[in-house]
Amino acid sequence: MLPGDIPTVDISAITADTVVLDVREDEEWRAGHIDGARHVPMYQVPQHVSYAEDLAPDVPIVVVCKMG
Repeated sequence: MLPGDIPTVDISAITADTVVLDVREDEEWRAGHIDGARHVPMYQVPQHVSYAEDLAPDVPIVVVCKMG
C-alpha cells in the first residue's frame, strides 16, 4: 500500500462510539496521543483483537499509526 492509498477520516466522522486505536510504539505514544484513544502497539494487535469486546464488527474503528 502506498501512502496515498491509506484511507483517511475527517475528525467530524468520529462519533462517541468510535474506537480510536493507536498502534504506534510506546515512545511515540508517550510523545503525544489523542485523548481517549486505546494504545495497542501494532505487534500486540493480534492478541487484543481476539478477545476485545469493543472491537466488534459493528463498532467504528479509526486506527492511528506513524504513517497516517
